[in-house]
Amino acid sequence: MSSPRAYANQALYLSRIVLAAWRDGLAAEQLPAATLRQAFLPAVCAHLQRAHGWFLLELAGLDSVPEDGPPRSSKQLPDIAPGKAESGELREVRQLESNGFIAEFLAESRRPDAAAPAPRVTAGLATTAVEGADIDDVIRWVDSFGQMCDRMRNSLDEC
Repeated sequence: MSSPRAYANQALYLSRIVLAAWRDGLAAEQLPAATLRQAFLPAVCAHLQRAHGWFLLELAGLDSVPEDGPPRSSKQLPDIAPGKAESGELREVRQLESNGFIAEFLAESRRPDAAAPAPRVTAGLATTAVEGADIDDVIRWVDSFGQMCDRMRNSLDEC
């Protein structure tokens, strides 16, 4: 049986594969960027969300794999055992879920229209596209998540 760390690593790896395919699609210039965004954004966000859930289990020190998969947020973690303190790493992740790059990709993954074309807002004669995340946002999320995991694991491994 695999550990939450292994599942988190696998999901992060899969998000990087999808992101690389998105970049390749943009470079090929055979499909419109908006179409590629519709195809790839939900997939990257789904992998990141799973990586986040497995990483939460790792931070909480839980080795058992829930039947329904990893939690979607730290709010779904079991209560901390009496007499134990919440780790600084878990507190940081909770903060990032509220206001940070984790909050951004979780919000994007919850959008029911994440794969839909960007809506148009018309104000007078001007038309402005209202878009969700783009590839630059996703690159930042994937890189930030990977760096955060490495940093926190190094800190926890030293304990």
